[in-house]
Amino acid sequence: MVLLFTGILSLLPILSYAQTSTIPSSSSTAESFWNNGAPMPTPRTEIAASLLGDNIYIIGGFDKSGRVTDIVEVYNLKNNSWTKATPIPQPLHHTSATSYNGKIYVVGGYTDPWTPNNLFIYDPIQNDWQEGKPMPTARGALNANFINETLYAVGGSSDKPLPTNEAYDPSA
Repeated sequence: MVLLFTGILSLLPILSYAQTSTIPSSSSTAESFWNNGAPMPTPRTEIAASLLGDNIYIIGGFDKSGRVTDIVEVYNLKNNSWTKATPIPQPLHHTSATSYNGKIYVVGGYTDPWTPNNLFIYDPIQNDWQEGKPMPTARGALNANFINETLYAVGGSSDKPLPTNEAYDPSA
């Protein structure tokens, strides 16, 4: 499935996961349905999510007390189970996450009391985070996705909605 967000294409492979998954899928919209998976261990809102392999990484957000978290939990699609990963270096909400070349890229977001311009890169094999080059524009509530080996960070807001469209080359 391909969606258009403020002029940038966003590939959403989570919506078309293979038939071998424990999450049922259907070839006909007339047969489509929702199915419950294992509940997320830490209930949160305003999270970021990214698919990498058989795992969906759920990053940051607000916990049920309204606190901004650094929690990273990983849902395995094949065995319908959750594990914890190393927390992100900075608690964030309204951030954007996407995967590329075996890693998760987390861009922007909000943390009290400011809006960061961060780029954090998670390596699931090492289970650790590195800081990437910060975006020129600090913002949260943005969309970030890789297209043709380039990370695009589009839209979002700081103190007002932004028309900003910035590109990052991870090989540079």
